[in-house]
Amino acid sequence: MLGVKKWELGEKEAVRCLGTPPVFFPNTGLNRVQNLKDLFTEKYSQAVYQESVKMDGSAMTVYFIKKTSQFYRSVPVIPGGTKADLTNGRFGVCSKNIDLAEGGGSIFWEVALKHRLPDKLSKIDRSIAIQGELCGSSI
Repeated sequence: MLGVKKWELGEKEAVRCLGTPPVFFPNTGLNRVQNLKDLFTEKYSQAVYQESVKMDGSAMTVYFIKKTSQFYRSVPVIPGGTKADLTNGRFGVCSKNIDLAEGGGSIFWEVALKHRLPDKLSKIDRSIAIQGELCGSSI
């Protein structure tokens, strides 16, 4: 009656998706003060809080998993010739709900490559995930 249709990934979009983000790092979601009704009660009077600014964008996670990590085998295998497979581990880029394959016009990967994040995280030589908000005029 309202003309709402179910949207599904097309063939082109599905190729860019490797699956859900790895399970070994948490989701970036945080509670808003407005949703915590008993926040300013005696129960939480000694709590320590972190102030943050909510940017209007899309959640983004970049990660590097060392080949020696127990989690390395849990990330999807990628065909050769990609910047994600490095000599000492695997680099990845995720939106909030999707582990993204390199290429295909992904703004997430464009930003990661522009800032040389695969190389930078690989040089740290430890398994790491960095989460934040990808912001910009076209996001």
